[in-house]
Amino acid sequence: MNIARVIIICLAALVSLLACGKKAEPTPEPVADTLMQVEPVGLPQTVHPQEQRPQATRPAASQPAAATRKTVSVDDLPALVDAHKDRLNRIYLEYSKLLEMGGRVEFAITLTKDGVIERVDSTPSEGARFSEEFLEMAREDIGSWNLPVDQAHVYRFRMTFMK
Repeated sequence: MNIARVIIICLAALVSLLACGKKAEPTPEPVADTLMQVEPVGLPQTVHPQEQRPQATRPAASQPAAATRKTVSVDDLPALVDAHKDRLNRIYLEYSKLLEMGGRVEFAITLTKDGVIERVDSTPSEGARFSEEFLEMAREDIGSWNLPVDQAHVYRFRMTFMK
């Protein structure tokens, strides 16, 4: 659901509440007299593969140590990528509702020797028509994939998107 729909629904609920003459109930008083202190887990990290938005870092505990992390050969990348392609198709179907688009796109994933996705590029083929928002979301999604390869590599794959 997009933001505009959420705002409209909230406004409609507020208008209907006011029309009924009901008053909002006061918020309850806090139960405890002491305040709970919250400490930040980590600071956001700026990552700029191409023109992606900055992303927050993951807590260090969720990332396995290099010695214990299972890696795969770059020869296994086609199967790993194929397992994620349905996600790109779902993103395409959502964005194609807003704008008629379609065609073929080549994605290039730059991986470090530790299997970290350093960069994702997208190049639509000649005659293809895609919104920049769709391409950005596709690159962002690909950047979230887990591709634990054992050497630095640039993996390229093509996808055709059609309704």
